[in-house]
Amino acid sequence: GTQVNQPRPYINTPEIVNLYNAVGAQYRVGNAFVPESPMRAELVEWNQIDRKPVQPRYQDPGAATMVLGVHDLDAIMARVKKSGAPVVTTGGEPVMLADGRAILLKDPDGFFVELVERKAPAGASNLIDVGFAFTVSETDRMVHVFKDALGFEFTKGTFQADKTRLKLMGMSKAQFKETTSLVPGTAFHVSFLEFKGIDRTPVHSRPQGPGFSGTALADRGHGRHGEGSRSGRRARGFAWGGTGDAQGRGQHSAIRHHRRARQ
Repeated sequence: GTQVNQPRPYINTPEIVNLYNAVGAQYRVGNAFVPESPMRAELVEWNQIDRKPVQPRYQDPGAATMVLGVHDLDAIMARVKKSGAPVVTTGGEPVMLADGRAILLKDPDGFFVELVERKAPAGASNLIDVGFAFTVSETDRMVHVFKDALGFEFTKGTFQADKTRLKLMGMSKAQFKETTSLVPGTAFHVSFLEFKGIDRTPVHSRPQGPGFSGTALADRGHGRHGEGSRSGRRARGFAWGGTGDAQGRGQHSAIRHHRRARQ
């Protein structure tokens, strides 16, 4: 149900290849727009550079999940089954959570997609809202970065072993802690998940590697990467890497999510 633009030809804009430390490489981008959301996903494919695919498990620090609220989960599941897309949820069918039925999928590049069925007003599109979840190695460290440097305010969770949630994530035994926030100035929901009692391997990848996932936030009034600022202020940005670490400054209100696609 997302609106997807076809990838453009390969280009090598100096500012972009320098930003991603990929001098000499080429890239092309396809955009996917989520209806009724400020978020757009960029599917980025690189060539003429070494690329190492990453395939994280859900509990591995650095794993990323797009969480989509949908009105009709059965309609989407019919398309999922027809396409043969991998289902992570134990048993391959949605589970009932407190806020609706949900299922966890995984795309060919290792990116997770959680679908949660929600009530919607008549005439609404099937995609209602969007958020992101990131698996982290240490919640307190990540909260420190996002609160002190980026101005996020968090609701901290405690470790639990809810059997239904574990089934959703394709696990039988583990404990998880979920810490949530809204991106300042938006209704965009972000979650940090930390696991224990299960094997975890941090994900390490370069931005050019298929399966790499990153998120970019930008102040209102700034163009992409800060061009066109009317006030002359320096653009402030945020980057999320496959290691489960974050860098950034400032408070932001526009969201762009990056995906690295397999060639």
